[in-house]
Amino acid sequence: MRSPQFYRKDFINYLETSNRSPRTIESYDFDLNAFLKFCQFYGIQRLEKVKSEDLTKYQNYLSKGGTLSKKNWFYRTREVEIFKGPLAVSSRRRHFSTLKNFFAYLLEKYPKKKYLPFSGFKFNPVLSKIHAIRLKDADINHTPLLKERDWLRLEELSIKPKDFLFLSLMYWAGLRLSEVKDLRKSQLDFETKSLDIIRKGGKRQKLYFLDKDNIILNLWEKVAFNTKNEFLFTWGLRKKPLTRRAAFRKVKKLFQKAGLAQNLSPHSLRKACATRLYQQTKDLLFVRDYLGHSDAKVTQTYIESRPDELIALDVKNEKSRIGMTPLTELQ
Repeated sequence: MRSPQFYRKDFINYLETSNRSPRTIESYDFDLNAFLKFCQFYGIQRLEKVKSEDLTKYQNYLSKGGTLSKKNWFYRTREVEIFKGPLAVSSRRRHFSTLKNFFAYLLEKYPKKKYLPFSGFKFNPVLSKIHAIRLKDADINHTPLLKERDWLRLEELSIKPKDFLFLSLMYWAGLRLSEVKDLRKSQLDFETKSLDIIRKGGKRQKLYFLDKDNIILNLWEKVAFNTKNEFLFTWGLRKKPLTRRAAFRKVKKLFQKAGLAQNLSPHSLRKACATRLYQQTKDLLFVRDYLGHSDAKVTQTYIESRPDELIALDVKNEKSRIGMTPLTELQ
């Protein structure tokens, strides 16, 4: 009989071999550990025995949070707190999405067999539950858009070429933070002006720069010439590649130095790239392929509606605050 922790470790190993991003793996592991604590509290020692009723009980707990308590055979009260308070709707859906993929993997790898009737999985108990959690648009924390005026502020900063290249690869080329931090000098082909990258999920893509290619190429050449290490962006005396946390802090520090809004994140740069490309091409599938998405529905969430009007409105409000009349200037 295999323990729940055996299945969890096996699934996490599968994700690592599937080239999932470290942050994605960390989220899966966190969600699974929370669910296994819940199972342990209620005495569910075999995941093969998890029923739909158990998931209903877990769903109710996620919507309330707090302390779970029950009495054992000796009338002693057992208590455990998995989450302090109720989780948002989007967080609950994420938990059940994790469980759905987890049990789908177990069902495929450890199916129930006739000659072993007491082991193996014969159905996915999550499928009927995940759709019961209704996710409204108000429940989603959308990534804020980094507007053109924000980028102009970043360009005005006196920052190192390496830092400006780091930002440009996300803003002009639409790379993810995890893709930029692990870049090697050999991945760029100067003759074809293309970048050979490994996308999320392990897909390899040859990306041809469309905007500001000369700026990226010149910065890349300068940074690569001054970097003896194989990796383009490193930290510490041993020149190790940036961790995701260090890369995130680097970008947030530059945002703070430019006086940008605190809610902007590194992903705001990628969203700005998607919005700009769509405004230029009006081709959703082109933007999907350029960003490396597998589904155009995901790409749609990256494209801000009427960004030009929003930018103009921001500039108008900003100039109005300092006593200027910008209407004729904008027209």
